[in-house]
Amino acid sequence: MNLKTKLLLLALFGASSIIFAQGNKTKYREKFTEGNFLLLEKNYPMALRNFLQAYYIDSTNANINYKVGLCYLNSASEKLKAAYYLEKAVQGVSKKYSDFEPTEKKAPIMAHYYLGEAYRLVGKFKESGESFGKYKDLAKPNESDMKQLDREVDASYNAIEMMKNPTSVTIENLGDSINTEYPDYSPLLSADESVMLLTSRRPGSTGGEKTIDDQFYEDIYISYKKKDGSWSAASPIGPPINTNSNEAAVSISTDGQQMFIYKDSNGGDLYTSSLEGDKWTVPTPLGSDINTPFWETHACISADGNTIYFVSDRKGGQGGRDIYRCVKLPNGQWSLALNLGPTVNTAYDEDSPFIHPDGVTLYFSSNGHKTMGGFDIFYTSKNNEEGKWSAPVSMGYPINTSDDDIFYVPTTDGRHAYYSSSKSGGKGDKDIYRITLESAVSEPITLLKGYLNFDGKSDIASASNVRITATDVETGTIVQEVRPNSKTGKYIITLSPGASGKTYNVTYEAESFQPVSETIKIEPGSSYQELEREIGLKSINFESKTLGTVSVSGTITNKDAKPIPGAKITIKDNNTGQLVATYYSNATDGMYYFVLQRGQNYYLSYEAEGYLFQSENVNVPKEPVYSEINKVIVLEPIQKGTKITLKNLFFASGKSLISKQSQIELEKLYTLMKENADLVIEIAGHTDNAGDEKKNIKLSQDRANAVVTYLVKKGINAKQMVAKGYGPSQPVAKNTLPNGKPDVSGMAQNRRVEMKVLESK
Repeated sequence: MNLKTKLLLLALFGASSIIFAQGNKTKYREKFTEGNFLLLEKNYPMALRNFLQAYYIDSTNANINYKVGLCYLNSASEKLKAAYYLEKAVQGVSKKYSDFEPTEKKAPIMAHYYLGEAYRLVGKFKESGESFGKYKDLAKPNESDMKQLDREVDASYNAIEMMKNPTSVTIENLGDSINTEYPDYSPLLSADESVMLLTSRRPGSTGGEKTIDDQFYEDIYISYKKKDGSWSAASPIGPPINTNSNEAAVSISTDGQQMFIYKDSNGGDLYTSSLEGDKWTVPTPLGSDINTPFWETHACISADGNTIYFVSDRKGGQGGRDIYRCVKLPNGQWSLALNLGPTVNTAYDEDSPFIHPDGVTLYFSSNGHKTMGGFDIFYTSKNNEEGKWSAPVSMGYPINTSDDDIFYVPTTDGRHAYYSSSKSGGKGDKDIYRITLESAVSEPITLLKGYLNFDGKSDIASASNVRITATDVETGTIVQEVRPNSKTGKYIITLSPGASGKTYNVTYEAESFQPVSETIKIEPGSSYQELEREIGLKSINFESKTLGTVSVSGTITNKDAKPIPGAKITIKDNNTGQLVATYYSNATDGMYYFVLQRGQNYYLSYEAEGYLFQSENVNVPKEPVYSEINKVIVLEPIQKGTKITLKNLFFASGKSLISKQSQIELEKLYTLMKENADLVIEIAGHTDNAGDEKKNIKLSQDRANAVVTYLVKKGINAKQMVAKGYGPSQPVAKNTLPNGKPDVSGMAQNRRVEMKVLESK
């Protein structure tokens, strides 16, 4: 090749290099500028695509390394890549940084701050603290920024401390049936862990539209647990829940019948929907003191349905997003919102509260308490007597990480939990994981679950006003009221043992059906347990009325005609003394209802704490005749001067020998005296006016003595009782008819033994 040719080739090569360099410069400017506009919109995925193309043109440029690192730091699943680029960016920083100028080759001082965050995410905690320190020296932040900077440094050292003592847990990805390469988060579960709701931004969302940050709109999905413990493929919950906008599931009631939803309307509001059969109702907004023009992000409801906890950034809080609560008023409306206060809320953000079925343990996420960085998960317990919350406790590493940890939902037994995370090794973006804890944190719970059927049919549509109530026997208050699924009859109730154990009466009832009632006693210190009940209710119709049943109903009140809620009704076989059933009056109106079968002799006792019991005999004939008993039962308070007739106390004619049939009544009287050791009573015998008066007085005295003797032999202090015979001197009915003949009915009422309270403290 001659010199001329060489010179020509050299000239051509030089010209092409100049043209190529000029083209790169133009493309760099174009991608840099477009990326900056997308960055302003916080569309980090699209901004990153542009900045990476600019980076491939000039990878040594500190500014483009800063832009790429910043985008990775704000990505959903690639945050760990940020440190590499930010390390290169801090090699050349300038206080005179020009953010929008494509020719700027230096990075801002802020790159040191973001590198501190990036180092913490990859576990370089010492280096993280050093980077924050460099930013502090260069930027000289004001007092407010300095406080935030100190918190970031503290978080890095908190992480070092917490990782030295990891919590013993196993964390497993839920796999392809639940997770995708797109964001999947906010897992919600029914109390029996049979149904899961989750929120996802996967393709196939309703409307197929994307947000400004190039993500699909949020939709809610549902999955069911299989018999082998795995989860079915998550499927869209569909209309009317999912729409063309964002819908995120934030919580579900313990029985799985009510869902709380976040929607973008009005600056971010909370809605609720109910499950009717297998269809969810149209979401309706929560009350006005819950939803405001501010940002309400999350809500959950207590197992008894009486308290709702929610998150808002409204004015007047501790700062940032705070957790509030409302209680249900007697009219069914929610009370005014009450901030949980500075023990739980901080000057920063609290979010995603979850109240455990025990009613006292609240889980939540916070970036204001002692964290490893970002949001960490904490729990606090409420003192039921004072209503105060304990100092929040961190769930520890590895549940908490140096990234955001949120949407934590423990199972009822406290041994597992579900949450979403952007861990490496996942399916792509945020994934949902299941945590197995070595020991439960929450108080043990009894989970009562099962199905109702009506006349042997599982279709609940055949009944109306179906409800299941759990009543605290000691207080007589309803602690839970649930309505089973209107199609399947499935129900779930959670019962807490409290500090000293509890006894509950659970009543299953529906209009025109005979209710079923059972007593469940939970011992103190008992562990988590599940009780399954298949409950069948039988209708009260014409056919059943021909079977010789007796329908017993009415109201239990005090002497002022005020209902006594939760009054106990004991039914025993009068011949054997065996318990047949136990019922309780309604907690609201004191009403009661039950059915007695034919051909039996029953002993009925009505009682309530602080009152004297009342008893009666009911003989149901064998003949196929239906009858009804409806009466108001008035219970007398245990106080000086009140008295009751011992209606089921029987003696042989003219004798003081107590019959065997009186055993049940005497045991009831013994129990009353045993439970009220300060009680002093008079046992009074009465007769009709037939025969010799002196003999009647002696007979009444002997019968009173017989009762006292029985109780003394059982262990009741003789000083607590006085026996008195009044003979025929205190009749309660007429002994004779107007025509002078004996009044058999009246005389029978006058032959009685009474108990009267002489002293009671």
